[in-house]
Amino acid sequence: MAIPEVGQSVPDFTLREYQNGNSHRLSEAARNSPTLLAFFKRSCATSRMTLPFVERLHQKYPALQVFGISQDDPADTQAFAEQTGLTFPILLDGDWKVSTEYDLFTVPSVFLLDTEGRVAHVNLGWNREHYDALALAAARLLNAEPVTLVSDADKVPAFRPG
Repeated sequence: MAIPEVGQSVPDFTLREYQNGNSHRLSEAARNSPTLLAFFKRSCATSRMTLPFVERLHQKYPALQVFGISQDDPADTQAFAEQTGLTFPILLDGDWKVSTEYDLFTVPSVFLLDTEGRVAHVNLGWNREHYDALALAAARLLNAEPVTLVSDADKVPAFRPG
């Protein structure tokens, strides 16, 4: 399968949280609210720069269900979550089975899904304009006021590959 694109359904999966072992099945979660999946790896500098903006989106839109999907082991995942201040559930994909199903070639890879499990927005790597567009797409799905996700005060580059 090629990497999921806007309008396509994504493969379903069940993964466990690194912290408490709770299981999450994507198809069940996505039925309740729009869902954001953020695949990352601790060793990726772009993931370390990007995931705090995913956290910001999580804070600004509480109705958006956010899952981080770590390609690391539990210890590295915990270190990453603590270093970046992530508060949303982080699921383990240390064997890369789900990442392989999504045909990911870069991290971070971020997918915004509607309640039907279809892709509404995709971000690969870091592109400031794409993250602004992600915030707008989330607001539309949630029928909420758009918020500014990235500002000049953040001092982040316009583009950075994953």
